[in-house]
Amino acid sequence: MKRIATAIEVNSKDTLLSSRFGNAKYYAFFDGQNLNIEKNNNKGGASLLTWLQAKGVSHLLLKEEGKIPCAWTKEHKITLLYPSNQNQPKLQEMVQLYFQL
Repeated sequence: MKRIATAIEVNSKDTLLSSRFGNAKYYAFFDGQNLNIEKNNNKGGASLLTWLQAKGVSHLLLKEEGKIPCAWTKEHKITLLYPSNQNQPKLQEMVQLYFQL
């Protein structure tokens, strides 16, 4: 099952994706049926990766490309996704795009 996570700054389903991947205040998790938002208590790096893996994340939706997330795809089973043609991608739009809700 596909489980996508993405960084956001506000605990709201009507928010923009965050470019602060490791230091985002919240992460949204969605699997095609459920959309949950959780506070990010990690400060990037290994603890963030461990948390995402424990949540069963298979795909990571990023607002922009970064070297740390790109390195994760080589070592771990996480696929990176990037919104195309979106300057200010919103969370709800991405949920609809990736799961056709």
